[in-house]
Amino acid sequence: MKKMTRRQVLKGGVISAAGLVIPVGVLQIPLSHIRAIESVTSPAVRAFHVPLPIPPVLKPVRSDTEADYYEITQKPGIAHILPGLSTPIWGYNGIFPGPTIKVKSGRKVIVRQINELPVPVSTHLHGGITPPESDGHAMDFILPKDPTPFQASLTNGQMRQFMSSSGLGRSLHMRMQQTKEYVYPNIQRASIHWYHDHRM
Repeated sequence: MKKMTRRQVLKGGVISAAGLVIPVGVLQIPLSHIRAIESVTSPAVRAFHVPLPIPPVLKPVRSDTEADYYEITQKPGIAHILPGLSTPIWGYNGIFPGPTIKVKSGRKVIVRQINELPVPVSTHLHGGITPPESDGHAMDFILPKDPTPFQASLTNGQMRQFMSSSGLGRSLHMRMQQTKEYVYPNIQRASIHWYHDHRM
């Protein structure tokens, strides 16, 4: 029996994988339909035509010997992602990406998040050593201005069961408000972090 070379094994693997990836339905679409689909798609977007958005640096609303304090409002806004088009977004201070917060390692930061969106949100920070109450887990809600539709959904038995089994029942009710202060001790070394919503 002839031995297979490494190249032959790799080639066979690639061909096999391609066969698994191509859906059977694609093989049944007539070529004329594919051309028709191509004719109605949007025109190609010229690469690197829209400048990379550089978010503004947020200034603290106040500082003291303990910490720097910031406020960010999550609200609707408009972004220009593609040339000549305006895209409605939900952003931090109405922009995406949200504002940059520059801090020094070892200096505590307190960020007050305000929700002006129609749905609950929860802000999560990547890269920091963060206390659990400021981690922004998916059930740590910051409610919208009108929380009535959301609060009505909390009567659902499955939601109540999840909250009690996960230990979130009491903490959830204490945090059902339109704002929340996240405390970041910044005890890690200087680095780049990223915040985003953990709820939607």
